[in-house]
Amino acid sequence: MRIPRHNFIARMTLHRALNTKYKLRSWGLEVDSTCSFCQTSIEDDFHILFGCPISKFIWKSVLQHLGGKDLVSTVQKLAFNAYIYHVWFERNKCVFTTTHTNENVVINKIFEDIRLKLASHDLTLEDNDRNRQFSARWGLITEFNHTRRISCTWEKPPEGTVMINTDGSLNQTGAGFGAIIRNTEGEVLAAAAGTVSPSTITCHELQAIESGLVLANKLNLRRVTIWSDSQVVCSYFNSPSSRPPWNLIPLWNRIKRLCLNLQSLTVKHIYRETNRAADFLANTRPTAEFIELAPSSFAEDLKKIIFEDKIGCIYIRL
Repeated sequence: MRIPRHNFIARMTLHRALNTKYKLRSWGLEVDSTCSFCQTSIEDDFHILFGCPISKFIWKSVLQHLGGKDLVSTVQKLAFNAYIYHVWFERNKCVFTTTHTNENVVINKIFEDIRLKLASHDLTLEDNDRNRQFSARWGLITEFNHTRRISCTWEKPPEGTVMINTDGSLNQTGAGFGAIIRNTEGEVLAAAAGTVSPSTITCHELQAIESGLVLANKLNLRRVTIWSDSQVVCSYFNSPSSRPPWNLIPLWNRIKRLCLNLQSLTVKHIYRETNRAADFLANTRPTAEFIELAPSSFAEDLKKIIFEDKIGCIYIRL
């Protein structure tokens, strides 16, 4: 969202293309280089917009109206561009007509331009005191939405099947994956984690699923449900038209071969809040690419997560 004439002057400013008196004088023109507003300092692009007392007063008034959420980035952009445009417009009036508009009038022009631009759009904000104050400051017609809270729990697998929760991890400290298998009572049957060379998050999510299937095959578990918080990875199993990138095809083929040993397989996308155990394992960063973990060796934090899942704790997703 932009106001073209404001955006044009703002772009000129960012490229330092405004023909200030200082620039004109540096080109050899005989002009008075003092500021058109304050008549005391040299008029370069920084002074005319941010150093001059009159410009500072206008900018401070604009800043006092900022704050809030969602719309704030749009309003900040509009306010910044409008401020530059109107200050430069008033500067040119001073130079070419020797007239000067009161600072408060300039401020009102900035606000009016922004309100007029936003009036043509449907504006929505989360309903809270800060956003209502923000909307009132700018005089905006805004629809306020209430935050939708979603309750979710870790669901135990159907009778006769096991649940494999999997997760991949990728951040500045490295990459890894984790998988944990539980029965219909929520008891842990097996778990694994690994540290690998950083690639893509999709790669590490698939590595987590591969590790879970390796454990299931080792324990001769044939009826499996896989829960992952990666919609992309779940689509590879559930949508015939969805396929992994070419560089992940070897990994994908290994997973398909492991699936051939199963009697049934269900893959489902879940909320991250119900995948905490696998997420914990994916971030443990063991010293090996693949390591099986005995439940007795679990950290206390992981034991707490498993217990909360088992008793059906409700997790809130905003």
